[in-house]
Amino acid sequence: MILIYRPFDVDDAIEAGGVRGKVRQMNLVSTTITTFKNQRVIVPNKKIWGLLSEI
Repeated sequence: MILIYRPFDVDDAIEAGGVRGKVRQMNLVSTTITTFKNQRVIVPNKKIWGLLSEI
């Protein structure tokens, strides 16, 4: 659903799945976010859908 509706794009700052940072990559099953502390976090898309907010 995330790839179809595209609620955010690469380089958008978001808070989703308990993680805040910039989107670096999206695929069918997960979204890779780089936090503001420069940590790479891979979040399953099912945790993101419905919990998304842009910051």
